[in-house]
Amino acid sequence: MSKIGQEGIEKVLGDFTDEDRRLAERIGAWLLQHHDGEALYSAEICKQFDINDRKLRKMISYLRFSNRVKYIISTARGYKVTRDEAEVRDFIEYMRARASATAAIANVMSKAIGLDVSSNSLFGD
Repeated sequence: MSKIGQEGIEKVLGDFTDEDRRLAERIGAWLLQHHDGEALYSAEICKQFDINDRKLRKMISYLRFSNRVKYIISTARGYKVTRDEAEVRDFIEYMRARASATAAIANVMSKAIGLDVSSNSLFGD
């Protein structure tokens, strides 16, 4: 993994404890048991594990980064585990577009405060 990718993961996960890892793995196992092709609302998952939305997003990020549970995708309805390659491809396309838009915003803001972004391939023009 690139240095930028690793730094991004660390920023998203922050202080990720062993207790967090155990919780994430419990959530992953539960998703595998209950996904049945339908997305589960975030609120349903949060209620099941007595966590808030922010914590759930962190747990899902860990499961994706670590590849503990393959193919966790987000939909307008929530999260699900899919084995449908077309759904996975659509999700990958969505995530790449989102990353590109985020990079463009960071680039504009960086330029606005006078930062040189030309040497950073992620945010450069």
